[in-house]
Formats: sequence, structure tokens, C-alpha cells
Amino acid sequence: MADTKEIEQELPESIFNEFDEETSKKVGALTEAFDQAEADIIKYSTELYTPLYAQRDELAATIPKFWSTALINCFTMFRYVDEEDQAVLEHLQTIKLHRDAKDPRAVGIEFVFAPNEFFTNTTLRKDFELTKDSDKLPHFELSSDTTTKKVAIDWKSDEVNQCKKRPTKGSIEDDFEPGSFFSSFFDSDDVEIAGGIADQLVNDLYPRALEFYTGEACVLGDDFDDDELEIDDDEDEDEDEEEEAEEAEEKADGAANGRPAKKAKN
Repeated sequence: MADTKEIEQELPESIFNEFDEETSKKVGALTEAFDQAEADIIKYSTELYTPLYAQRDELAATIPKFWSTALINCFTMFRYVDEEDQAVLEHLQTIKLHRDAKDPRAVGIEFVFAPNEFFTNTTLRKDFELTKDSDKLPHFELSSDTTTKKVAIDWKSDEVNQCKKRPTKGSIEDDFEPGSFFSSFFDSDDVEIAGGIADQLVNDLYPRALEFYTGEACVLGDDFDDDELEIDDDEDEDEDEEEEAEEAEEKADGAANGRPAKKAKN
């Protein structure tokens, strides 16, 4: 998919307009007011939802494999959670968020596990602390305005150590291979990777856990952001382009040598 700069270059200049100096000042003040209102809404909703999430979590504790099912069903996590991760996540009992309602930007994400054959930890908590120049709400992003550290996981053996078996490779911008969920999230101090996952956990999975458990949230609506599926789409487009190029080359070669080209694939 084309990035914003490429799209802007393709747009006709006639659609871009500028305000005069006086109007521009008024627009700037109004924009700041809108931003402040949106920030207040985020803070208020965080405070309002906190006791409701507590009730939800009490109910979820009575449902076997609630959180592991919701996490696996969360479509924005498809890129990071594979079958081997699922075997570990079956022991996940609950997910908790630790944040200040007055300033919900920084967050601690806690996974609580039942005793299992993979590691001795009962809890794994990943904290995202604000940087000195973190953006204010509503422009704040976990993947760029926080710092994070690796979380020590006491794997019972190298045979079950998902981080060693399937380590994360590359970066978001260069040949990224997620490997294991535990490697990309808990064992990573790359905030662009771990923070991106945290954003999906905080803003997608956690508030809609009930819907992800039932599968209702898995029905992609008009408001679905397909960025997470972008890689697959790009790969499909590349394959289609390669096939078209091969077919064109075969036709040209066939015409030059007086033989029919192969029939195109449907």
C-alpha cells in the first residue's frame, strides 16, 4: 500500500487550500480545543470503564480458557500468535491493565498464568513508561512515546523456550519476522514492536474481550483497519504481478518463435 507522502504526490494540487493568517489562528485554537475534548473523553472513559472491566474479569474467571480464546481470536494479533504460542497461552488465566485514569498513557500489562510445563512464572508484567517528550493525548502512541524493558521468563528447559526456538528477527522497517509472541512482546525492548502489540492489547483485545471470545468481534466491519493484513495483501499483489510478468514474457517469447503461449491461470 502507498504511504501518505506517495498518496499526496498523486493528488491534484487543486484540492489543497490554505487559510489566511487570521483564520489560521482561529483554526489552530479550535483544533487545540478539539484535542483537549478528545483527551478528556479518553480520561473519563478510562475511569468510567474501570469498575465495569473488574466485573467483566470476575465473570471471565468462571469461563474456561476465556482469555486465551479471546487473545487467539483477536484478528490484530494473528501476526504474532501461532500454534506453538497457543499451547502456552492455554494456561493464561487473566490479563490485567495497570494505568492511572488521570493520565492513562503509561500502562502495565500483566498476564497471569496457571502452573504449566513451560515456565515457572505465575505472572508476566510488561510496563510501558512515558518518555520525556511523549505526545499528549489524543496524539499519544504506545509504539513511539514510551520505553519498555525485557521481561525475564523462567523457561523450564530450552526445549520449551519459545524465545530461543523462534526469536524475533529484523525490525518493523526491515525484514521483520515476529517469531514467537513471547519473543516479540515480553522478550523485546524494541518499543516499536512491543509497543505496537501493547497498543493492540490495550485498545483492541482488552475492551472487546467478550466479543472476541464469542467471535462477534471477528466479523470485520466497515471500520476495520486493515493495516495488520497489509503484509499479506502486499505479498498477494507481488505474486500476482510476478505471474502477470511471466505470462507476458511467455506470450512475447511464443510470438517471436511462432509457438502458442501457455494458457493463463484462472
